Amino acid sequence: MRVFLVERFRDVRAVPRRGSKPDYEIPAGFDVRKAVRTPPWLWEGTQPVEVEIDFSPRVAWQVAKSHDDVGAFETLPDGRGRLIVSATNPEALIHWILGFGADARILRPPDVVEGLLGRIRGILRGLDRAPRSVAPGRRGSRGTKMPRTGPEEPSRSRKASSATEASRTHTEL
Repeated sequence: MRVFLVERFRDVRAVPRRGSKPDYEIPAGFDVRKAVRTPPWLWEGTQPVEVEIDFSPRVAWQVAKSHDDVGAFETLPDGRGRLIVSATNPEALIHWILGFGADARILRPPDVVEGLLGRIRGILRGLDRAPRSVAPGRRGSRGTKMPRTGPEEPSRSRKASSATEASRTHTEL
């Protein structure tokens, strides 16, 4: 089966009918539910690469239930889950893994682990560049009162603690 991204279409034209037969025959045994469940990391990309992922006991049951048909899932004695999948689009797999936060860890291959770490570094760099809110009562460079746009900036010790925590999490990955 081929999958097409509708947003890439530039033009659509109807194909003239050829007699009374349908233009397309649905293959025997085709199940649209199964086709729709194909995860994004299998849609398109490069040669397949085998990726091994560990999940915490907190989410392992969820992965086992929802992704048992896309790879080999094993529940480990300590309650963690291990999923081995084939990915033709590792970037899409990394995107999915990031949604689990600290509850998922890519074990191999090294280039996909490094891809995940690169995405996390990019997220952390983006957070460093995020605009800081101004505490109530503070004034801008021209003396105008600046609106508060988000939570107050954490204290310096809290920032250091957050950076340390992010670094620790990053190292554990």
